[in-house]
Amino acid sequence: MRRSPTPQIVFFAGLLVAASFACSGESNGAPAPGEPPPGDAGPDDDGDADAGPDADCPACRLYPAECSPGVLCRASIALDSKVLLAVGERAGVATAVGSHGTVVELVDGAWRDGGVGTNDALRSMAFRGDELWAASSLDALFIRSHGDGAAEWARLAPRQGNWSFFQNVPINGLVADPQRTWAWAAVTPVCAGGFNGDGVALVRMRREATAFQLESVVRNSASRCAGLNAVAGSGDALWAAGDLGAVYELTDLDTESPSTVAHNSGTTATLLAVWADATGHVWASGTDGALVHRLPGRVFAREEVPTSVAIHAVHGTSASDVWAVGADATAMHFDGETWSRVPIAGLGDRRPTLRAVTAVTRDRVLVAGDGVLLTLAGADGVAP
Repeated sequence: MRRSPTPQIVFFAGLLVAASFACSGESNGAPAPGEPPPGDAGPDDDGDADAGPDADCPACRLYPAECSPGVLCRASIALDSKVLLAVGERAGVATAVGSHGTVVELVDGAWRDGGVGTNDALRSMAFRGDELWAASSLDALFIRSHGDGAAEWARLAPRQGNWSFFQNVPINGLVADPQRTWAWAAVTPVCAGGFNGDGVALVRMRREATAFQLESVVRNSASRCAGLNAVAGSGDALWAAGDLGAVYELTDLDTESPSTVAHNSGTTATLLAVWADATGHVWASGTDGALVHRLPGRVFAREEVPTSVAIHAVHGTSASDVWAVGADATAMHFDGETWSRVPIAGLGDRRPTLRAVTAVTRDRVLVAGDGVLLTLAGADGVAP
């Protein structure tokens, strides 16, 4: 006959079962204290936590609050509502010019705010030896010693003659290489009927004591009212770009009749900028995200870029180090293979148009735009 277990046996059996469950927490489906529930990624797992707090916030990645290595950061100068239209550097002195006759310079590590003494919008600038040229229009070209904020600005205009009707014609781009006899200016043409200067979009200038001699060089073949918006030099050649996708190459620059070749840019977008390196690569950029590139001896082709906004400026140090900036606080870099966005720190909710860029070296980049001046932070995360 089978005997029932005694109460003592039942008691001890219960203790053994409880102990068994206590020692096998992984198998009973209950998490140990402090651990996440099954299937949840902990803070050290390879789940969504690795994406960081900016995973669902692209703007947080592109526009961080703090400066860090490789990021464009705001310069320590208050610009209020001023618009900077051109930027450059020579002999360690960075300079930007813009609206209301503004001239700002970085001297001995500190930015200083100044101007030419008039309200003219300074649309372009160039260095010619130890001179700084800041251009508004063909009758408002300002020149002084570069880096000498105490020097007087000289205002030059064309010699009197058949160029008198060119008053207030904007200079959109300027090259003033001291190795060349002439300086070159891309301009918005006079296209009102009855003027001999109809359609002139590129001129060259030779400085005299108190004025400069002026000659027309290019009329934009696309339209007599289509201007050129930028000009840049490379070796013995100049490149100019402008409205309706116009691109021109100029050689024999100091001769009586420079050679001018019109290139097919592959776009009808308004081209706002052009830059060429010493090996023959040429880039031009403009509206609707247009950015075209010409390999040495080849034809222009449009490049894939991570934006569709207007690209106002392009510049670099080589074919594998090119920068482009534009509307909506867009900054991009080309490494020789692909274009990628570059973060900009310290803008808050602002997304200003960036209108000028110069790459002095791979680690020294200046960007200027609507009420903002940016420099590239170094390895220490500090921007000059």
